[in-house]
Amino acid sequence: MRRRARGCAGSASAQDATDLAKKRPDLLDEMRVRDKEASARIGESPPRGGIPKHVANKLRGDPLTETTGALLCTITPMTASHRIEVTTDDGIAPCWIHSPSDEGKYPGVIMFPDAGSVRPAAQDMAEKLAEAGYVVILPNIFYRSGDYPPFDLSTVFTDPKERTRLGEIMKALDMASAMRDVVHYVRVLREQPNIEGDRIGVCGYCFGGRLAFTAAGAHPKDVAAAACFHAGGLVTDAPESPHLAADKITANLYFGVADNDGSFTPEHQGTLATALGKAHVDYTIELYKGAAHGFAMPDFPIYDKAADARHWDRMFSLFKRSLPAG
Repeated sequence: MRRRARGCAGSASAQDATDLAKKRPDLLDEMRVRDKEASARIGESPPRGGIPKHVANKLRGDPLTETTGALLCTITPMTASHRIEVTTDDGIAPCWIHSPSDEGKYPGVIMFPDAGSVRPAAQDMAEKLAEAGYVVILPNIFYRSGDYPPFDLSTVFTDPKERTRLGEIMKALDMASAMRDVVHYVRVLREQPNIEGDRIGVCGYCFGGRLAFTAAGAHPKDVAAAACFHAGGLVTDAPESPHLAADKITANLYFGVADNDGSFTPEHQGTLATALGKAHVDYTIELYKGAAHGFAMPDFPIYDKAADARHWDRMFSLFKRSLPAG
């Protein structure tokens, strides 16, 4: 859980402590690690607390802390999260809600994870989006497959048996079923007390990127913006290919494309651009040169820090201009 500094003693102010966190992100990271260790399960909100002693010891004598006087600041959560069970047409989907802890109204976003589904890395990403001022629902997109053993994302694509197992779970989720689920995710977002506006944003990664794009065409009255990163399967020869619904889309779209991605080739990109252009859709397709498929996922072996930073910048810009301000 990300934390905000406030209630500082002496001459320090909340802004002083915030500035300190920006200058010394390593210290904030240590506090986040401590919080994660305190959480009993994914989605459980860590307890509130002050600066850990081992972090405080590092701060002692640090010229930055002497300047800000922030040593005795209390650190409080910037976001809140909790697990919910969403009733869908086909069962119960475990989901996690991440939202800003401050009072106020915020736009809603569905974050579709990649094939690895909900895990600590995905929770961190939903938390970061919530910190930026959005109410985020992170669904277990493969809930129909039941409680299956989690995948090791560092080896799943090099282990033939595990890759096959993952592929079977992915194939079991058809787009029609996934789009029925979206109706319920939107409903749950609108039921949140701190939601702003009727239309939402969607974002997704890899397989989740396909879900996000498909949702824009399947639910045009609900989706105002869709951000898709290293997404695959956006253009296929199938009659239900997502790009064929371009004329139904009213959302603003962004596609962050991995380099040399066989699931979204230059030919696919051209076909998609033609379809969206003919439908007069507001879209951007951007190649992340040198970044491999999966570049935004911190627990992937090919994670690309620079590409990840760019993807957040592009998504924040898209949502800022497309969704209601809180």
